[in-house]
Amino acid sequence: TGLLVPPSDPAAMCRAIAALATDHERAAAMGRAARLVVEARFSVDVMARETERLFAGLVAGEAR
Repeated sequence: TGLLVPPSDPAAMCRAIAALATDHERAAAMGRAARLVVEARFSVDVMARETERLFAGLVAGEAR
């Protein structure tokens, strides 16, 4: 869902951005993959389940 570049390497970042700017198919595929990850991790159902789990733990006296 992304490209890795070495830290503190602006030239590598520039090359990665330029590569995506010219490869529209790859950029679109990465965007679709990222959307699936976000939908799986942050859906309303997941947020409700995690909130319920948090409150249940607090009620049971489990500090997080």
